[in-house]
Amino acid sequence: MNKNLWAKAALAAVLQGAAFGIAFAPCTIPAAEARGHESLETRLHRAAELGNIEDIRTLIRDGVDLNFPDHRSRTALMIAAHKGNVEVVRLLLNNRAHPNIMGPQGRTALALACAGNHLEVAKLLLAGRADPNLVDRRGQTPLLIAVR
Repeated sequence: MNKNLWAKAALAAVLQGAAFGIAFAPCTIPAAEARGHESLETRLHRAAELGNIEDIRTLIRDGVDLNFPDHRSRTALMIAAHKGNVEVVRLLLNNRAHPNIMGPQGRTALALACAGNHLEVAKLLLAGRADPNLVDRRGQTPLLIAVR
């Protein structure tokens, strides 16, 4: 079995065994409107993309809205999950980033982590109360995404 199939199998096992506690209601945030010059949130999205932990810590201290969407309707948590950045995901979750916000195509941070075979990120998101049962616009749950 190749490495990619092992990752998919492991991710599927984690998702199947996820304990279901209290889950946040799914919500979709519309695309961000222009806010003048570069806002704290724009800097947050760029820092999440680049994995810049220190910039993210500074922005959190400055009061950035962790759940504010970028121009593509993605939160910083979604960006970090898609990139597989464990430390950024951990930092954002520890500072109350909402794991069940739906972005483009109705995908959550967990769905994006599953699509990228990022097992450690998926585990963190599940521990942070990401709902593995949310369905995207294609009718897929994170588990279905993980095994495809």
